[in-house]
Amino acid sequence: MRRRKSGSNFGATIIPDFKEYRRIMLRRLGRLPKFTQLLLCLSLVLSILLYGWLIYTLLTSPFQNDAFTERDKCPACYGTHLCQSFSQGQMSFSGAFRFPFLHFLSLKNVFPGYYGDRQVVFKRLAHTSELQAFDERLCLKGGDPMDCDVAESVKKVSSPTTKWLMQRLKGQSDMMACPTERLMETIYHYYIEKIDAVDLSAAEKLQLMTTLLINPEPIIIQTFSQKQGFPFPQYLGACGRIVVEEYVGHSMRSYYDAPWKVRLKLAYQVMKLADRLTDNSMQFSLYWLDISYDNLAVDKQGYVRIVDAENVIVVDKWQIKQDKKEGWDEPFYAEFDECRNHQGTCIHVFPDLLCDKYVSDFNYYAVCRNLLSSYANDGRYVGGLLHDIPGDIENRYNLSHLLSECAKPKEDGIRLKVKDELLEIFRSLNREYT
Repeated sequence: MRRRKSGSNFGATIIPDFKEYRRIMLRRLGRLPKFTQLLLCLSLVLSILLYGWLIYTLLTSPFQNDAFTERDKCPACYGTHLCQSFSQGQMSFSGAFRFPFLHFLSLKNVFPGYYGDRQVVFKRLAHTSELQAFDERLCLKGGDPMDCDVAESVKKVSSPTTKWLMQRLKGQSDMMACPTERLMETIYHYYIEKIDAVDLSAAEKLQLMTTLLINPEPIIIQTFSQKQGFPFPQYLGACGRIVVEEYVGHSMRSYYDAPWKVRLKLAYQVMKLADRLTDNSMQFSLYWLDISYDNLAVDKQGYVRIVDAENVIVVDKWQIKQDKKEGWDEPFYAEFDECRNHQGTCIHVFPDLLCDKYVSDFNYYAVCRNLLSSYANDGRYVGGLLHDIPGDIENRYNLSHLLSECAKPKEDGIRLKVKDELLEIFRSLNREYT
């Protein structure tokens, strides 16, 4: 090192002699064993590659890659409505999921992100292994090898007429437990992915079929949308095998310890939600089989939305009334499940029991059994959403008893009466608190 004195008496500035420094470092490196030198060189190269790749990942969008979105598999995909927005770089992941190599952390293939400035959720609608198995079955169905081009193989399946779709899809998902022509026409009408406003092309029907076979959630929330007054997130579109839905908010689980007034308001909404799914102007009953804290979310305005709509049985009440099959007007009363030998939602039903009935109390049973009453037991979240009812409320309305009767009535028919009482009590209390 050499020392250069400044023109003042405040000290000196040390200027490194880089040639001498390099000579010293090379001499030291030369004394190291060859194996150690090799490891140092490899680590340097790997560091450069890693940091370069991380920078590239942050600066480029995987959404612009057809291999990532699987757009190249269309029409064996969910749609192409948002592909232009994808290619223009309007989509981005948020948080740790900005790094594609961390996507394995999301076991359900659900990722938070942004569509422009809007918070959204990206969904692949199935596990990676499930999607791979679907492709293999599709190839075999088309008479091709298991690793075929599914975009071509799906076209060999058949001519996708409405009647053929009904036959092909019946029983393949909860939504298609009992399809009718009216249901299919309603689906066509609200299907966002279609280009022609009047009818669906053959390719679009194959996209629709693919979605219904893998996971019907996008079709549920398009057909029974917020505009029709249903409690689902807004469907924004798809590109390849990625769908985009609005981000609703925190799950209901995060409100378990909220103040009583907040939980009461949410309980009222949940009961109204069950009412809306059961009875609506579209004359379709939607029976939700997977009700849990995690599958409900609360938006900024305090409204409750269903954020996982894969397991919904759709029953055409209009068709039931038209057909008038034997026993159609005899209500179906859901039986209480003790849930002793299994874990999960404790909601189990044979679809056929719901498909032929004009009236059912199933949705009211589900919300009382799994969310509102003391029978709800989800890990440490015991006692239901309405746990610790204030003493004065309990004395006035005997609320805990009514909730128990809603979940486990002593006789058939009581649940439908109790749900009306609960709705009126919740309505009255919410008025008092506002």
